[in-house]
Amino acid sequence: MKLTRRVLRRLILEAVKRRAIFPNPDNPVTQSELDQIRKQSRIRAGIPDDAQEKIQGLESPKLPDQIASKEDINQARWLAKALGSKQGEISAQQEEDFFHVLGIHEILPTFEPILGQAVYKATPSFLKLLKKVYQSLILPGNYEIWIYDTMTFQGQPDQEPKDVVLEKLKKGDYIIYSFGRERSDYEMYKIKHQDFTDLQKELSQVLPLPSDYYIFKILTHIRPDLNVWSAN
Repeated sequence: MKLTRRVLRRLILEAVKRRAIFPNPDNPVTQSELDQIRKQSRIRAGIPDDAQEKIQGLESPKLPDQIASKEDINQARWLAKALGSKQGEISAQQEEDFFHVLGIHEILPTFEPILGQAVYKATPSFLKLLKKVYQSLILPGNYEIWIYDTMTFQGQPDQEPKDVVLEKLKKGDYIIYSFGRERSDYEMYKIKHQDFTDLQKELSQVLPLPSDYYIFKILTHIRPDLNVWSAN
């Protein structure tokens, strides 16, 4: 199914309504919560152990290098539902769409003002990157960005107002060399070079201006105290 903006808005509303099945709808929904709901629903339905084992085998192959196909997952959910389970037995595609639109719904307040309608085109990998950047930005500690002057090689972005730096990034006169936390604490939220290049690629696929322009907008929007340094 093509996720147009109109379809996506409808899916977001449906996903938010579905959060009522979770114990605490004020918290983000996780895969483990949904798995737990299915497990409890199947126990309440009194599904026999041998049937439970077959369902689990379809959803979660025993070999570590195997991944359950959507067809197997759908068969497992159909079987559980047929045996009386009433909660969480949605198709693999419905579950994928559910978590996708929930992810978009969660980032809308922060990223829609910066990226506009491009947020609605966010792929799962793009969402993951945006969330990682956001988490790294809101943690305590200093945050920095290194800017490279590609035109004169003598620019001093560390001495210029941020709006001037932003305009030069927009024109392509400046590019971002790197950005991230000044200290390497919170290792899981450390922005690696691959994260940076992947974010540039994702942004370039949905937005018309240089990716570094949008990255700088994101960083300064969330962290007005961002430290800007020259990489020349």
